[in-house]
Amino acid sequence: MTAQVAKSGPAPTTATDASARHAQAVAHHKAGRRVEAARIYDAMVADDPGDPRGWFGLGVVAAQDGRPADAIVHFERAIAAGGLRAEHHHNLAGCKTALGRLAEAETHYREALRLNPGYCEAYFNYAQSRAFSTDGSPWAEAVETRLKTPGLARTDRRFLHFAAGKFWHDAGAPDRAWPHYQAGNALHDGGFDRDAWTQQGERTLAAIDRALLSRLAGHGHDDAGLVFVVGMPRSGTSLIEQMLASHRRVTGLGERADIHAIAEALAQRTGRPHPDYVAQLTPALAKGFGAAYARTLRAAAPDAPVIVDKHPLNFRHVGLIRALLPRARIVWARRDPLDTCLSCFQQNFRSGQDYSFDLDDLALVYAWHERLMRHWTSVAGPVHRVDYDQLVADPEATARALAGFIGVNWDPQMLAFHTTDRAVHTASRWQVRQPLYTSSAGRARRYARHLGPLVDALTRHGVAVKVPAP
Repeated sequence: MTAQVAKSGPAPTTATDASARHAQAVAHHKAGRRVEAARIYDAMVADDPGDPRGWFGLGVVAAQDGRPADAIVHFERAIAAGGLRAEHHHNLAGCKTALGRLAEAETHYREALRLNPGYCEAYFNYAQSRAFSTDGSPWAEAVETRLKTPGLARTDRRFLHFAAGKFWHDAGAPDRAWPHYQAGNALHDGGFDRDAWTQQGERTLAAIDRALLSRLAGHGHDDAGLVFVVGMPRSGTSLIEQMLASHRRVTGLGERADIHAIAEALAQRTGRPHPDYVAQLTPALAKGFGAAYARTLRAAAPDAPVIVDKHPLNFRHVGLIRALLPRARIVWARRDPLDTCLSCFQQNFRSGQDYSFDLDDLALVYAWHERLMRHWTSVAGPVHRVDYDQLVADPEATARALAGFIGVNWDPQMLAFHTTDRAVHTASRWQVRQPLYTSSAGRARRYARHLGPLVDALTRHGVAVKVPAP
């Protein structure tokens, strides 16, 4: 769910009335100045608690800041003040989904669509919010009817195709779902540079080797309570984090961008791009950046003995993590290549995953993920590998091994992860609220007749593939 800022006209230079102040707040908000926007929204509700615009703005700020509980309060105040707009219910539904309040979220998604039957993003987010095994077909047909609307924007068509794909998938009709996934992915406007990804991967293998890590060994920041869960998106990273965060001594902080920011800071400081800056990574720099990272996470969870950072794409940075935080625990989530790539192709990722909209790009990135993780396992271990199929087949054994690896005693609550009360913002926010199910294992079998190009691409990039029977 992407919280939406209310639309407004151009902001005046001075606010002379409530509408003008709102326009200024929206202008700040759209420019990324959320603190300034929030100050104006606060002033608006202080002067007139009955103005829904201020409450809605505060809700959007809170949602974007990762505070869904606060956002819910603000959105509900907006609705109580007479803000009966589809956007209010849509944003409220997204926050309640993040907190696992799924039945309430469904009510708000339906209300958003009642208020605005042409709300394409609401169809998409509603489709992701639960399983539609018994009522997927009528929802898919409704979306297909909406797709016939003349003049739909590309973004709205993409939302609708991914929604229809999900509804048909849940209804057990993969042959009807697949064309929608193909059409939705084809409407993606971003680009992916295969050559740049490949060159960076090759330079990483050459630059961050055993000799470099031996030179820096023991010089980073000493904190054994930091856990990184890495792997391809849709490989089980959210499930693993949810299991770990269900332990009484563990806090999960979701997908953190801190390591990527450190990589960028090192590139800027040394004047050399990633990963070439590691040649100038001194023991003092490693310790300083490692300590800064640890301080940030410890401030976010001051009472947690163990903290989990589960940004999947940190698989690119395991060597850097080992240099900065030599006692950090690295967990690699690995899932069947076809299941992983198919699941990515079925997601309308908002940002950061431009490779996921093309099957050949997906195969290339999956192959590099495996190549890098084999390298890190060799030179930057220990790395604890969790195979998704084994996790769903024997969750207790997998969870016990995880607990032992991160240095905590066994806690049976790890198996009741779906009851854990915490915000989840990833594409797996619905799945982690359900008891463990096995239907996602072997997902590719249902789409076997459509996956020949993906099988060929993975094979061409050196990935061993078990081809499912059609």
